Amino acid sequence: MGVAKGTVAYHLNVMRNGGLVKVVKRRTVRGGTEQYYQVAAARIEYAGPGRPPAAPMLGAVAADLDAANEVPVLQHHVLHLTSAQVQQVVAALHKVNVLVHRLGQANADTDEPPRYGVLISCYRLRNPDPE
Repeated sequence: MGVAKGTVAYHLNVMRNGGLVKVVKRRTVRGGTEQYYQVAAARIEYAGPGRPPAAPMLGAVAADLDAANEVPVLQHHVLHLTSAQVQQVVAALHKVNVLVHRLGQANADTDEPPRYGVLISCYRLRNPDPE
């Protein structure tokens, strides 16, 4: 990786103490202990002040999509919607989110079946700046 082991260990400890990753396996090798980590949560929700930081989150999603074993289902639509239509879309996405969370909880403590990423979003585009 080109990064000092101490730097990696420090950042893994920060993530572990923050509940982002957990140790799932330890193994003694040549007098040392290897630790294997995995993501601690099936999903991460941003609860901080203001808007969530989209660029790093979507950058991680883009990396996952690029590394996917199968061709991902990815659709992006830019639509003109009324307030009532937006409410319909958000309600439908909420139902999908509840379903995804329930299914994820059912398999949370196992490595089987395979892992999938699901991204759910509806957002209002900013009006373009006048020229």
